[in-house]
Amino acid sequence: MKIFETSTWYCNKKKEYYRKIICEDENLSFKELIEKNKSILKFADLRNMDFTGFDLSNADFYSSDLEGANFSNANLENANFEWAQLENANFSQAEMNHANLKKAKGAYVNFSCAKLRFANLSFSRFENANLYFTDFNSADLFFSEFNFSNLNRTFFQKADLRCVNFDSTTWKNVHF
Repeated sequence: MKIFETSTWYCNKKKEYYRKIICEDENLSFKELIEKNKSILKFADLRNMDFTGFDLSNADFYSSDLEGANFSNANLENANFEWAQLENANFSQAEMNHANLKKAKGAYVNFSCAKLRFANLSFSRFENANLYFTDFNSADLFFSEFNFSNLNRTFFQKADLRCVNFDSTTWKNVHF
């Protein structure tokens, strides 16, 4: 049996440290283990983890460190990434419709060919992000930042683009 410690936090009321621990059953693959424990992924240190093709719909990554994580081709519909650290994360071709990325941030995040329809990215900050062919139709991008990013062939129909910062971005064939 393998044990994965996903996070540690301090409880002021009891003045104790708590740890969230996932125990891997010998009969479960890592993919099955994570897919069955979607609700305990918040505050987790999941740097450089490979979630390629995983079904993480409705998963809660609230305030998790996902630096270098690979979510390519993953199902992340309705997933929560609020306050998550996404430095160098890969979401290429991920299904992220209705996902919550409010106040998420990261540099060099790859969203190429991802679907983020109706997603909430308000107050998020991304620098040098790859948004090539990304679908933000009807997404909430209020007060978000995409500085120095690639927006070629990106879709923004019916998206909330109020107060969005696109400083020094590359634009070509963008659809509004």
